This record gives sequence, structure tokens and C-alpha cells, in this order.
Amino acid sequence: MILSSRGTGSRWLSFLHRAGSARLRQTFPNVVIFAADERYLQLAWHAAAEVAAEPGRNFDVVLLVVGTAPPPAPPGCQALGVTLPRWLKRFPVPPHMSMANYARLFAAEHWLAGWERALYLDSDVRVTAPLSPLFGLEFGGALAAMAQDCGYCRRDAAAGAQREAMLRAIGLDPQAPYFNSGVMLIDLPAWRRAKPLRHLSGFKKAQSKLSGSVDQDFVNWVTKGGVLELSPRWNFQTHYLGLGLEAAFQPGIWHYLDILKPWRDPEWAELYDGAHAACFATRLAADRLFGPGLAPPMRQRAHPDAVFAAHVANIRRERPGMKERVTAQLLATLPRYADLAPAEKAGLAQALGAA
Repeated sequence: MILSSRGTGSRWLSFLHRAGSARLRQTFPNVVIFAADERYLQLAWHAAAEVAAEPGRNFDVVLLVVGTAPPPAPPGCQALGVTLPRWLKRFPVPPHMSMANYARLFAAEHWLAGWERALYLDSDVRVTAPLSPLFGLEFGGALAAMAQDCGYCRRDAAAGAQREAMLRAIGLDPQAPYFNSGVMLIDLPAWRRAKPLRHLSGFKKAQSKLSGSVDQDFVNWVTKGGVLELSPRWNFQTHYLGLGLEAAFQPGIWHYLDILKPWRDPEWAELYDGAHAACFATRLAADRLFGPGLAPPMRQRAHPDAVFAAHVANIRRERPGMKERVTAQLLATLPRYADLAPAEKAGLAQALGAA
């Protein structure tokens, strides 16, 4: 055991700074990347190890550790300590998220020279299906492949109106798909040619007063009209849970977005499937690198308890009718899913129609 989860935050930091960085080696044309700072590092480390265990994979796995030296690399992976530009500190980041999210915007041009395609995964995911088939998708000129953000199924009228105003202000059609960038398959040569980072600072100045999710808003803005749409199978987000859709989609990537997390918050079991929490509990109990249980940064809630209570109340209030709204939206977008063959789409349409 390198560090007990009962240790102090200072012990955690000293552990991180003892490790050195690595030089990336390329074996395959494809790469799966994670990016995390100390807050999500334990989670990203285990997710990367899980992905690297795929038999016969056609991709490398890289863990980018932001702002500090990386720990020993997960089995079958590489770990690289990276530094983001100081001017990014002026960008807003929601309290439950991390500045490390911005690393995916820099990876193509700064750390992934030589690779052709990269699958970026947020740290708060669990992968339960082989990822290799995703790299065979035909991009047809698209910059990236992503699934729609599940926020559309929420029914907070005030928040919806504010969101529509923001999308219009940054030049996006509120009726067009808005994608979740927590699972993002990138055509690296096309991304490098587009050089989207040159627009980031100006975009932030125009948008910063309207939203706290500059990174995802920017991804949607810079890829506008150039996104290959994936089904929720490859980004099955929190708000889809508990609606009986799992059997239809057979998720390969579970994405635990939002402020509640199954590895930490007891409220999770009140709203969603407790099996997810049990899975993380089992994994963390056997953790030999960080110690059994949660490392200090992962135990900490980013919001006051009142915020969590209000969130749970909102989800419960929105639940009636949510399945109907979500199913209707998924049926409408199903023809665009680039990862599904025609026969799979037909079967999914039948399953959703019967749901």
C-alpha cells in the first residue's frame, strides 16, 4: 500500500510529487486518454486500468495527470504529467468538476503527435464493453464523434430558458443537438488542421457571463456541423439511469456526470441503481495503490449539503414523465447514430417503442 485513504491531504500531495513523468510511446494508431488532477486521479487511474485490460485492443492508453507528477502508471498504460496554460485559471469551472477537463482541448496538438484517433473519457466513467470497434467508425470529414448531452431531459423551465438564451448568444441553435464532451472520439489530424485552440480565449470572453461550462460549450461551438453522433450506448449518462433503458442500449460506457457520484454519495442509491455504488465499493476496497476506500480528494463534496438536497428534490420532481420525454427524444435521434448498423437501429426502435 502506497497511501492509506485515511491519510491527510498533505500526505496525498507528497505522494503525487514523489513520482516522475514518462515519455509517451506509440504502439497503435489509436489512443484512449484520461485527464485528471489530484481530485479525480484515483478514479481515472482505475478507469484507465480497466480500459487497458481489453483483450486484443487496437489502442494505447494514456493517463494525463494535470498540475502534478503522475503516480506509477496503471497496468498496460502510460502516465504523463502535463501543465495547462496559466491563463486557463480565468476560465470558470463548476465546483464539482475539474480544470483538468480542459486537457482534452490541448491533447491533439501538444501530447498526441503521431496518433490518428483519440478517445477521450472523463474520469467519472465505467467501461463495460470493448472500445476497439469505435475506432473503425467512418468520420466523413467530422472533427469528433459524441453523444447528445442528457440535460435535454430535465424539465426546469427557468434553467431551460437560460440555456436557450446562452446557446443563441454563442451562435448555437437551441433546437440543434448539444453534445456531451465527456466521451469524445477525435479525428486528430482533422483537429490539428482546424487549430480550434486559437479561438478559445475569444470564445470565453464572449460567453463567460452566461455559463460555467466553457469547455463543453466550446467543443459544441468549434465542432458545429462537424460531429458524428453516437448512441447513448457509448455515453450512458446519469439521467438515463432508472428509466428501464439499460436493456435496450446495453451500455458500453456508463457516465456518472452531475454532482451525485455512486462511489461517494448515499443519495445516489435513493435515485438510481445501487449496483453501481456496490461496484465502486468493491473496486475501492481492493485498491492497493491509493489504499482501501476513497483517497482524501475523492471523499470531499464540492457543494454544501443543501445543494445536494435540492438536487435530489429536483430530480424526484422531474422524474414523472421523464421516461416518456427521453424515449421520444431517442427515437427521434436514432437514425443519426453512426455506431449502430441498420439492423441494430431497427431492433432499438422496437425496444424503445415497447418501453
